[in-house]
Amino acid sequence: MENTKNIKQIIALLLVIAVFVVAGCLGLKNQNGPASVLVSIEPIKIGFVGPLTGDVAVWGQSGLAGAELATKEVNDMGGINGRKIELIIEDDNTSEGGSVNAVNKLINIDKVTALLLGGGSGATASVVPIAQSNKIPSMVTIASMPSITSVGDYIFRSTQSDSSQGKFAADFVFDTLDKKNISIIYVTNAWGAGVEGVFKKEYLAKGGKIIYENGVLETDIDLKGELFKVKNNGSDALYFPVYPANALAGFKQIKELGITIPVVSGDTIDGNDILKNPVAEGIIYTAPKIYSPEEFLRKINSLKGFETLQPNTAAPTSYDGAKILFSAIERAGTNDSSKIKEELMKTSYVGVSNPVMEFDKNREVRTPVFEAKIVKNGVVESYTE
Repeated sequence: MENTKNIKQIIALLLVIAVFVVAGCLGLKNQNGPASVLVSIEPIKIGFVGPLTGDVAVWGQSGLAGAELATKEVNDMGGINGRKIELIIEDDNTSEGGSVNAVNKLINIDKVTALLLGGGSGATASVVPIAQSNKIPSMVTIASMPSITSVGDYIFRSTQSDSSQGKFAADFVFDTLDKKNISIIYVTNAWGAGVEGVFKKEYLAKGGKIIYENGVLETDIDLKGELFKVKNNGSDALYFPVYPANALAGFKQIKELGITIPVVSGDTIDGNDILKNPVAEGIIYTAPKIYSPEEFLRKINSLKGFETLQPNTAAPTSYDGAKILFSAIERAGTNDSSKIKEELMKTSYVGVSNPVMEFDKNREVRTPVFEAKIVKNGVVESYTE
């Protein structure tokens, strides 16, 4: 009887050990990608960094909404290879220092698999070297300064660069508007200098003449001196790529000074806080062309916390960037970041912000698509001659 009792105890102990072994195996990370038999219950951590407060918070909030929607859709379908996505969100406080602190935390403390960089050009330019040196696949979703992706092969961009927008704007002003003598007032930050530099080069190459050109700071709101020079110098158009604070003040002062020549701005003014203001009436601006906007807006507003958000172009470019990144991780697994990078280069995706999302050798969207818009009777519509 004693022997039988001992045998039963040994069998029970072996069963307990077996249960723990199986449980341990199920908790192991999936180190071998989608083909592995082991399935991790741990989430895949993705970092999001953007300006969620401050003067350009509408861009950070729009970008976050796009990333949240992409995350929700993938998680509702079961996640990536059985693992849910955990979006870890950081506010860069609209500063380079804030962005650096946020990215260092996400990489070194949170141990994220990849990054969604939803900040402006200056903030993003300050952190892509950190992502590159740590071999963290990163998707730039808003910043458009051309040099950002040149930092290294782990940096991709789902929005169009200033090179594309500047060229489109130059072609539009010279060819569509048929304006051959213009003035330029631009914001002297990373975005403004980037888009203005490309515009100027392309416009002059086409045979256009720049009568007057000067830069302003992001915080400058008294632009009457600059605008008065434009009014009296014979310009037949004003190229005005500025930031939101400059734009609201500048549009008001343009009307006060009685300036009636066409004013063409950039995608930084693409938000209801500016476009719904009466001072924006008649303003033209360039921006990435967005597809299926009504359906996409409905989905964004279905998210908790974003019910009343009127998203700008940051939402669809962030959504597409997140979906592309998640797809690459699904194919590559999470063990080797170089494999994620390789899968990103193979991307061919039908996006909301672009119908053909593929990357060229510089990890930029291969076929950028822009359009010109105009504010008429308080409504934004596509510009038509």
